[in-house]
Amino acid sequence: AGNGRQWMSWIHHADFVRLVCGMVEEPGRWEGTYLTVSPGAVRNAAFMRELRRVLGRGWGLPAPRWAVPIGCWLMGTEAELALRSRRCVPGRLLRE
Repeated sequence: AGNGRQWMSWIHHADFVRLVCGMVEEPGRWEGTYLTVSPGAVRNAAFMRELRRVLGRGWGLPAPRWAVPIGCWLMGTEAELALRSRRCVPGRLLRE
């Protein structure tokens, strides 16, 4: 989306499920808010390249910046979510 250089914070579903299971098994240990992302944010272009590889899709059409708001409007979401960078670090999870 856009120039592909925006940062993406992500988490694999198996890691998220493992985290939730740990929270259920030890409810007294986990209090407050936790940022549940991988400690390794990646650029959008790299993430999409790997996603295509895992899904067995050899190529994908890049979405130029001008087209992103149109696609987001059709999906009922905000273009800024696709175009702005978010390089998050799960500080509490890394400390604990």
